[in-house]
Amino acid sequence: MTIAEEIKKELDKAEKRLVDVEEKLKRLEKLRRGVEKEYYVGELRNLEGKEEGLEKEKKEWGEEVRKWNELWRKECNNEKEPKHFISPDEYSFKRMCLDEDTPLFKFWKDVQNIEINKKIISLTEGVYLLGEANQGSSIFVRQCYSDLSKIIFDSDKLENFCISGTPVNQRPVFFHQGNIFQGNLDLFDNELNKSDVWYLVDGHHPMKYEAKTILVTSPQKENYRNFQKWAGTNKHFMPVWTWDEISACISKNIYDDSAGSLKVTSKVLYPKVDYEKAKKLFGMWGGIPRVVLQKASTVPINLINQEMEGAIRICDLDMIVKIIGDVVDPKLDFNNKVVHIYTNVPDEEPDYMDNNTMDVCKELDVSSFPPYTQQLVLFASTYVSEKIINRYEEEKRDQLYSFLSASKDQMGYETLRGNIFEAVAHRILRTGGVFETRCLEYENDEIKMEKFPRLENKIFQSIDEINTHNEYYQPQQKNFTSVDSLVLPNMLFQMTINQDHGIKVKGLNDLINILDVEREIKFYFIMPPECFDRMKKQLFHTRKGENSKRLPSWIKDKVKQYVLKVDLASNYKS
Repeated sequence: MTIAEEIKKELDKAEKRLVDVEEKLKRLEKLRRGVEKEYYVGELRNLEGKEEGLEKEKKEWGEEVRKWNELWRKECNNEKEPKHFISPDEYSFKRMCLDEDTPLFKFWKDVQNIEINKKIISLTEGVYLLGEANQGSSIFVRQCYSDLSKIIFDSDKLENFCISGTPVNQRPVFFHQGNIFQGNLDLFDNELNKSDVWYLVDGHHPMKYEAKTILVTSPQKENYRNFQKWAGTNKHFMPVWTWDEISACISKNIYDDSAGSLKVTSKVLYPKVDYEKAKKLFGMWGGIPRVVLQKASTVPINLINQEMEGAIRICDLDMIVKIIGDVVDPKLDFNNKVVHIYTNVPDEEPDYMDNNTMDVCKELDVSSFPPYTQQLVLFASTYVSEKIINRYEEEKRDQLYSFLSASKDQMGYETLRGNIFEAVAHRILRTGGVFETRCLEYENDEIKMEKFPRLENKIFQSIDEINTHNEYYQPQQKNFTSVDSLVLPNMLFQMTINQDHGIKVKGLNDLINILDVEREIKFYFIMPPECFDRMKKQLFHTRKGENSKRLPSWIKDKVKQYVLKVDLASNYKS
């Protein structure tokens, strides 16, 4: 085959791919118009995302067509065959070595000189992350970044890692010493089949190579299901952002590791984001920086929240059941909004965490599992939980109660059942009434009827917002340490369907300044009827989930445990 024939073959291939992509875009546009007409908000967002990806692919194949057309024209003007045949792949690879003045090259050169010892690191002015101006020049270094990098680089046995997070789409790039090459993946086969090469994959299914592979993927099965089957592969979960991390990106008061204390800095990642606006968005969306930080910079809050309201409207109980105990189903557009995947974080909290700030990292049993390896699906926020459960109480009350009753002895539904029970129990408890209670301090203590008044619901984000007696306080996030709600001056509530539910000492200590520790502090476990009779006094735990050997005197002397029965069947009677 002559050089001209080789080039013509590649040109035809590129033109065919370009036509295919354009046809897909046409079909997608027709489908999108139908979705807009029916106003399916979630599906519309999904289609818009696919359209964006196809537009990018169209641009790339358009560039391929332009390149091969140029080669074709040059070849047609050649009078003599070159002495050495240069294949299209070789020609393409030689053309992919980026010049020093390209944005990506500047990024690669600059990033090698950065010292990662602060919470916010910045590139040189005019240099952007991955060479893309819309990515900015600074990044907030989360504690989990440091933890996960240590896990990866200190591992002797594992060769491949799958990290559930937010990927950034990028054409294949090969960084080698002072050079950068860019092109199709198959152009780098030789390098990728070396065991000392790191193969970083964002949001796509990785190809099988000898290189150490790190796949960063959004929580969807397609991208990592087969990858997890590879030998020497381990999966880790990126935790949801905490309010401390969010606020550090908009506040000038951030923790500086080098100084070992809080300091005022002029560097703020999102200076246009209003603190109160971010706080309100966090209360609805949870720790999603794309919304709470990025969208908050330019989009009115009512428009942002309309997106969440749309997601809540289109979801149903069956869809939620599908994702409990598994990763999020990629076909369900709503679920990364109304539910989040929480993971087990290390027991050592970052030093810049203030004791008065709500801990929004879900504390699983980190003593039993390596950090960042376990997943727990929860509603995005108290707001979302209340909205969804309210809707189902109105529309499908019988179905909801039937599920709660039927699933009590079924494996795999514990998390979902616990979430729903908690949401309903909160409303029953703050509505008031007479409830069966039993003191757990003594064996076989008699059941007593205890009356609770109707209380106004108050949602709080930090402990210093809890300041009024006889109001029902709930955290904005569902996983406030040790308690799910409280009433000043002396009542704490923990909703649970588990017989084994230790009390975190740290969570109680965080509340010492707002409780009346001169009187008895009543710690109520709120439970359904089938758990009420079997519940026993619980142990106090450390952050690691281990039994606490020493207790503060006020906890030992003043905190008394009770169990309170919430009968959903009685609540649902007409």
